[in-house]
Parts: sequence; C-alpha cells; structure tokens
Amino acid sequence: MRSQLAFMTGIANMATRCINASPAEIAAEIMDALRMIGEFFGADRSYILSFCDDERSMQYAYEWGTTGTVSVMTPLKGIPPSRYPWCVKTLKEAGMLNIAQLSQLPESAWAERALLQALGVRSFVAVPLSTGGVLSGCLGLSALQSEHRWDGATIALLRQATDVFAKALQRARTQRRLATQYTVARVLAESVTLGEAIPKLLQSVCEGVGAELGDFWRVDPTTNRLLWGGTWHAPGLDAAAVEGIGLNIPLPPGTGLPGRVWATGEPECRADVVPTALVDAAPAERPGYLGAFAFPVCSGARVTGVMSFYSRSVLPCDNDLLEILHALGSQIGNFTARKRAEEQARQLTVELEQRVSERTSELAAANKELEAFSYSVSHDLRAPLRSIAGFSQALVDEHARFLNESGQDCVRRVHAASQRMTQLIDDLLHLSRVTRGGMRRERIDLSALAVDIAADLQKAQPARRVAFMIADGLLAYADPRLVRIALENLFGNAWKYTFRHAQARIEFGAVDRHGEAVYYVRDDGAGFNMAYAEKLFVPFQRLHGASEFDGTGIGLATVQRIIHRHGGVIWAHAEVEEGATLFFTLGARNRG
Repeated sequence: MRSQLAFMTGIANMATRCINASPAEIAAEIMDALRMIGEFFGADRSYILSFCDDERSMQYAYEWGTTGTVSVMTPLKGIPPSRYPWCVKTLKEAGMLNIAQLSQLPESAWAERALLQALGVRSFVAVPLSTGGVLSGCLGLSALQSEHRWDGATIALLRQATDVFAKALQRARTQRRLATQYTVARVLAESVTLGEAIPKLLQSVCEGVGAELGDFWRVDPTTNRLLWGGTWHAPGLDAAAVEGIGLNIPLPPGTGLPGRVWATGEPECRADVVPTALVDAAPAERPGYLGAFAFPVCSGARVTGVMSFYSRSVLPCDNDLLEILHALGSQIGNFTARKRAEEQARQLTVELEQRVSERTSELAAANKELEAFSYSVSHDLRAPLRSIAGFSQALVDEHARFLNESGQDCVRRVHAASQRMTQLIDDLLHLSRVTRGGMRRERIDLSALAVDIAADLQKAQPARRVAFMIADGLLAYADPRLVRIALENLFGNAWKYTFRHAQARIEFGAVDRHGEAVYYVRDDGAGFNMAYAEKLFVPFQRLHGASEFDGTGIGLATVQRIIHRHGGVIWAHAEVEEGATLFFTLGARNRG
C-alpha cells in the first residue's frame, strides 16, 4: 500500500508540475516520470511510443533505461505500425499488451517476435495512450535481464498514469503551436523586409514543431521555377550540402516536396519522407531525415513561395497543424503584399486572436482537468493515511508492552512517515487552492502585514534572537489573502534558514526599477548555490536536505503561483552561508 501511495503521489506531483510548465519542462517531467515508473515496476526500459495521426509511422518519443541498457530511440524511428499488425490490433481491441514470455506470442505475431528478440526483450507490458478517443501511442515497460510478470494491479496503475501522460503531451504540443503563431506574428511586425524576416520565421516554425532544418523557396514568375531563398538549421547540424543544392538547382512545379506544395497550393505533411525527395536530381543529399512538411506562402490566391521543414524524428501531423500552417503561409504572404498590407494585417490579427482564444480555452480546460486530477488523488489519499496514523499510534499507546524497543521504534517510524505524507498532501492541496481561488485586489499596507507576521514568528520561538528591519510605508494594490500567504512563506523561509545563527537579521523593503516597485525579503542565513536556482520554485524540489532544515519544498512554489497570478515575477539571489534575497513584483499597477 505504501508503494502504491508513493506511485500515485509521484503521478499527482507530475500532473501538478505540468500545469504551468513550459514544453521543455513538460518533457523533463515525462522523462523523470518514466524513470520513476521503470524503477517502481522493476523494468529495464520504460518508454512512450507515439503514432502519427494517420498511423503511417511510429517512433519512440521518450525512453528511460537502466544503466547499461542500450537506447532504441534511433533504430525505431519512422517505422510504419502496419509492420506489426498484431500489436496494434491487440492494443486497440484488448486495451493492453502483457507478455511475460515471448513464447506466449501467437504465430501471427512473428514480426513482433523477431523485433523483440533483436532488441533483447524477454517480457513486456504496454497500455494505450489516447487523444480524443483515438489511439496515439502507448506507455510500455520492458524486461531485458530476465523474464518478468506484471499483474493486474500493475496494469491498473499504468492506466491511471496514461491519462496524465496524454494530457501533458497534448498540452505541450498545443502550447508550442500557440507560441509559434505568436512568434511569427511578432517577427513580421518587427521586420522591415521579407529577407530580414525569413531566417527568424524559419527558426520560429522549426522550434515550434520540432523540426531541425527549414528552407524558403520563392516563386520566380520569369522562369516558372522555385528558387532557393534561405535556410535555417539547428545548432550542430551541417546544412552546407543542402544550401549548395538549393543555390544551383531550381525546382519546377511538382518536383520534390516544395514543388508539390507549389503546384497544389496546399500544405503537406510527410511522416515517412524519403529525405532525398527534396530534389529528385540529387538523391543522396539528405540522409537520416524522417519527417517533413511544407506550406505555401500565398498573396491572395497566388502562391509566391514555399517553406519546407525537415526532422530526423517523426513529426506529428494533424488537421490542427495543417490549419496553423495555412494561417502562417497567409501571414507571410500578406507581409509581402505591400499595397494591401495594413488591411490584410488587421484581418489576420482578428483571425489570430479568435484562434488563440479558442486554443487558450482548450488549454484552460486541460489545466483544469490536470488540477482536478491532482486534487482528487491527493484528497483520496487522506483516508488510508489516517488509518495508518491511527493504528500506529494505537500500537504505541495501547500495545507498547508487547513490543520490544526495536518494534516500538518501527511503529514510531511508520507514524512519523504517515504524518509527513499527510503534510505533503496538505501542501499539494494548498498549492491547488492557491491556483484555483478567486482574486480581489485592494490597497494593502505591506509594512503592517510584515510587522504582524514577524511578531507571530518571534512569539512562536521567543528564545530566538532575530532583528527584523521592516521598511515603513510599503503599499501595494493586490489580493490581501494571497499576499499574506506569500509573505508568510517568504518570512518563514528566512526564519527557518537563519536558525543556526545566534544573532540573525531579516529585512523587508522595496526598490524602484524603471518605475515599478520591486519588493524583497533578505536574510543572512544559510543561502544556497545559485547553480541550482532553477529548482527553487519547482514544487517538492529542495536545495537543502531534510536533515538540515525541515519542510516539504512547496512554499516557494506557492509564492511563485501567487506572484504570477498578480502579473508579477519573482527571482532570487544568494550565496552559500551568506544569506539569500527573494525579489518580487506585484503587477504593473504597483508603481515605485
């Protein structure tokens, strides 16, 4: 039961951290969750296998393996699912794959058996990932060293995890595409000429959809050919040969991926691209590329250019992406039509805002579901924890005479662990409430609030010698309930991390930065290494061990949520054993 509680807490924590995470942070969370799942179930490899939307290809999107386990990310890129029909059919119809021995595979699964034997897999289990009711991949475990049998409880826990993984993957994809639309619009607004904008536009789209190489081709009406007009590639990628091809070989309509898009006027995605198909006359210039897409740059109904993108991984392609590609092509084409630039730009802005509003609503709904999941899991864990705490306390109080000293110590440890778990759940619920609750801004006296909090701290530990230096007249326009929670956490941290000093100092003040009030809480306590500062506001991440300072690592994450809800930012500066300073703002209404 303790193991299952730990597993569900880990999944709940992942769901909470993904709510406000960037795509890169979500990817890191997924990798950490795969590690936890692999270790928890005793697997040698845990992975997420993703299908492109039309099920023409699949690849390992994420993979974790034990030390010494060989990665299969590269050799299993771009494989068509039709090559392994038994696995795909069983996933869809039975809702799982659970093979303890390869001898259990039916004769019809000869292709699957050959692949698994080549990969050294002796046992495996997989449950489907679904997006919008459509199979989009699977979450799986593999045993390589010895055969392993996973029971129904394992399947049930994996099923609960897949919902979180699917929402996190969908959220990351939606967020990247929204960011791409915003970035393209910004680049066009800031650029004077198309030539100036092209490299930035290619980079924005590549980074937004996960491509590594992008080209721009312009239509030459004189020769009726596509002429190469620029490229962008990811750092470390050698694109010299590609540039040489483009500069010397014009493309007629229908030739290669750019030529086909020019001829049809429609965007095209290829999850199983033959990389050499870019230029039919040069069949060996782009080895290793698996995914590609291109979209037309249009001025009205006329195609004026084509942008094409390539990746060494399978690029997820769906109707939503095609719609976005069409919009991007129209934006860029209208940028070149100077006579109607202002009118068309206004129209595009309206359309873009409507699309962003729709995507934002979808993102808000996904966030709400993740929050509800986190809250539900945390709430449901309370009952078994109360039982553990109650029965362990009863053993100590009523049956201690039947236990030796070692037995009593074990029971005390169980009781202490259950109390700590309860505190973790309380902190998680508190963080969820801070995120979900309403806001009511009003003028508040931060100095008076800080004095009140300092008095409470001193009253709780009157023997401590701490000098509080609180500036007078610090005012803010903010939610008084949320700001009090934030200041209590900041002062509480300063109080905690100075307890080893016989005489400590805690300061609260403000400075003006470009007309904006920047508040700060400073102490002369333990401080921390700035190399780990990025972990400071991550829930349940701690920069000091539990044996040094108590706590659950949720306080500063709560503070950050509160500051962000006010439209502000928070950051820190510290040195080890030289103290720390937490700076924060409370939105544009609070001027210095």
